[in-house]
Parts: sequence; C-alpha cells; structure tokens
Amino acid sequence: MSDLYTMSELVAEAYGRWEAGENKAAFALFARAAQKKQKLAYNSLGYFYDHGIGVRKDKERALYWYRRAARIGDSCAFYNLGLSYLGMQNVRRARYWLEKAAADGDEDASKALGNLKGKLNSSPPVDG
Repeated sequence: MSDLYTMSELVAEAYGRWEAGENKAAFALFARAAQKKQKLAYNSLGYFYDHGIGVRKDKERALYWYRRAARIGDSCAFYNLGLSYLGMQNVRRARYWLEKAAADGDEDASKALGNLKGKLNSSPPVDG
C-alpha cells in the first residue's frame, strides 16, 4: 500500500511542479511515475510530448502515451487522441475518440464533435 501511496505522491508532485512552471522537472517526474506503471501519469506524459512542455515535441510519443492511457479508460486521453487525429486530418479516428470522450461527459469533446460534424455537413460532396 505504501508503494502506491508513494507513486500517487510522485504524480501529485509532478502536477505541483507543472503548476509552478517547472516544466522539465514535472516532465521528469511524470516519466518516472510512468516507468513505475503509475497510470495517472500516462495522459500527462502524452500531453507534455504533444505540446513540447519540458521536452521536445514528439507527436508519435504523445500518441503512444495517449493510447496507453486510453486503454485504461482515461477519458482525457480519449479527447487528446481525438484532437491529435483531427490535427492529422484523420477525421474517422478523430470522430471515434471524440465520441468516446463525449460519452464519458467531456463537454470540450462534445463541442469539438459538434464542430467536426458541422464541418462535415457543410463540406461540398466529394466526387468519385
């Protein structure tokens, strides 16, 4: 039990460092927590890679960590995957992940999904 408590403290410290603007330290703590299989760190680590916070931007690594978080049911990861795929112009996958996040009650995902559906409905038909 104390090991789990310690890992939760590690993630809490990572968030504290992030809020304090100590991005490199926060990234290192999230990475350490993820190595210890602390699932709460997975989506945050993806976010750091996605946005280049405390580390060089790496979309592939971001997707890896988002997917890992999504596999355990993290609805924030669903949303982040949806936005990532939207940015990559993969509308089908973006819609899938945004729908999962919206089904979990994520209001931002619902808005993004509404915008996406609006764009799809207003687009001219594609020939062939």
